[in-house]
Amino acid sequence: MAWKDFRIILITGMAIIFGAVFTSAGMAEEAPLSVVKHSKTTARVVLNNDVPVRGVQFTVEAVKVTEVRTTERTAGFLAKFNEKNGMVLMVSASTDVINPGKGPIADIICDKPGDARLSEIKIVAVKDAVKDENKPVKKNIKIKKVKEKKKK
Repeated sequence: MAWKDFRIILITGMAIIFGAVFTSAGMAEEAPLSVVKHSKTTARVVLNNDVPVRGVQFTVEAVKVTEVRTTERTAGFLAKFNEKNGMVLMVSASTDVINPGKGPIADIICDKPGDARLSEIKIVAVKDAVKDENKPVKKNIKIKKVKEKKKK
């Protein structure tokens, strides 16, 4: 598996995500993320993870995506997609995680669910837990003060 150290600072509801990202290069025999036809209009994305996950990004190909819905495993996650290129982003804006296990994380509402394929898969796994969530992590955030110009 190809793991790369990764740290993200999300300014969505003041969430800070620390973790590692897994890319599709060098995957194990069973892919951690797969897509299966669920109904006439729905393709289901299934995640097989053995560590907690904070976020997932992937591109849905060969179909026209009209909606992305979370499941029980991703309750509380933000789920957004780009209509033009099919890219889907699912991320926790709080301390929610996708617990280890195997099961659906998203329902993709689309025109041809049997043809759906996933590519450009990125999974943000929890690697470094923040011990005290109430304490700000100042060393990872750089703030630059900007002086306002005085009006003449």
